[in-house]
Amino acid sequence: MTRSGEARERLSRQAYTTLEPGNPLGLLQEALELSEKFAPAEKRLRQAQREGLIRSDYLGEQIDEAEQAGVIGKKEADELRDYHEKVRELLSVDDFAPGEFSRVNEAPKREAEKAAPLAAMRKTAVKTKVKKKTSTKKKTARKKKTKTS
Repeated sequence: MTRSGEARERLSRQAYTTLEPGNPLGLLQEALELSEKFAPAEKRLRQAQREGLIRSDYLGEQIDEAEQAGVIGKKEADELRDYHEKVRELLSVDDFAPGEFSRVNEAPKREAEKAAPLAAMRKTAVKTKVKKKTSTKKKTARKKKTKTS
């Protein structure tokens, strides 16, 4: 699926993959095509990292280090930066409810508020079970007294 070919073409035939802002499938299609184009450069970056010419594990910093070390040229570095930015934007997630990014102190309060009704229900259930056990013991004791009398 990550390489162009008959299978990807067949699966995406009915999909709207036109490259335009706001169309994630079009952006994904572009990223997949660019990944094939930049695969040799990424391979050189990995090799340079193994050789110790690049120290960073983050691609954005690897590009800068590779350019400084002469592993890639300025034009290729600029193209890789552009590709990296496109992939980063494609993978970024912004689908969160507004309240999910609140202060740290508010999160435990909300969790406690959610847990309070559950805790109350559990306590009630435990008390009910205990009462039932007690009443069963009393009945058994009464039966024994009645039989011995």
